[in-house]
Amino acid sequence: MLKMALILLSLSFMSCSHLQKNSSNDRAISSVSSIDPNQMPPIEWHFVTTTFQGLNYVYTPFFIKDEKNLTLYTAGGGTAAGNGIRKLSTDLFGTKAITEKMVIPTGPDAAKYNYFRAGRVSKNGSELYMLTEIAGCYEGCDTPAAPKSMATYHSLDDGNTWTFVGFVNVDGKRYVSQWMAQTGLVWNPNGSKDLDLKDLTNNKFITIGENRDMFVSNDGVNFKSIKMNHPFPKDRLVFASLAKTPFGFHMMTCANWSDRYYTMAVRHLFSKDLVNWYPIESSTFLKNPQFYKG
Repeated sequence: MLKMALILLSLSFMSCSHLQKNSSNDRAISSVSSIDPNQMPPIEWHFVTTTFQGLNYVYTPFFIKDEKNLTLYTAGGGTAAGNGIRKLSTDLFGTKAITEKMVIPTGPDAAKYNYFRAGRVSKNGSELYMLTEIAGCYEGCDTPAAPKSMATYHSLDDGNTWTFVGFVNVDGKRYVSQWMAQTGLVWNPNGSKDLDLKDLTNNKFITIGENRDMFVSNDGVNFKSIKMNHPFPKDRLVFASLAKTPFGFHMMTCANWSDRYYTMAVRHLFSKDLVNWYPIESSTFLKNPQFYKG
């Protein structure tokens, strides 16, 4: 049985009063709160970190129920093919023994696609969707005929069994992932039946691209890429995560992979329309490379 320590790092209260004002070119949005981003109320943040003994789980979307029970969906149990997707359950503080269940043991093609990484999971009741990087192995297995890809999975029984839906297409082509270290999938069950490019927040599926793009879809498989208006023109989206709130969308992202300018710079961005993003926080004090993943 794996041992896991869940550490409640801190409680902090932050005001978003220093957000930049919307420009006249910002899109009008009706499906999220009309609150002025300069007048947002203080937000209480609970920071949680997961540490596993023996295995390297880096990208781990999690769900908290009743402030006690914690469920995590994770891949990356090693660099060999067939590492699968696991469902882990414990309590928020890790005092209860963790239970582990392999919920996706193999990929759709065991020879070409059987290595999972960086799952993005969204949940509504007992129904869940997942986007995950899938390849033949951690690296070095890509071919033009079988490139490293992103796959869509669907569950109707609270994440205990999953069905492969298809490989993700973006802008009409099979998506070939580069690093695919992002987390964060927004699934709106009552979203637009057709792709909505006027109000991106109205789409059923929203996730993060790799090159300052947002991806939106009405079926979870075929996505359209939309360029972000990013407040830091030299940034890329590396180890990014996305979350939807009643006021809009929050994104945490590293500025780049690693170089003298970008190293360890972590951004906290806010948007109401998924196009125009505003800085809430920007940190450059992190010195240990272990801290900028995820």
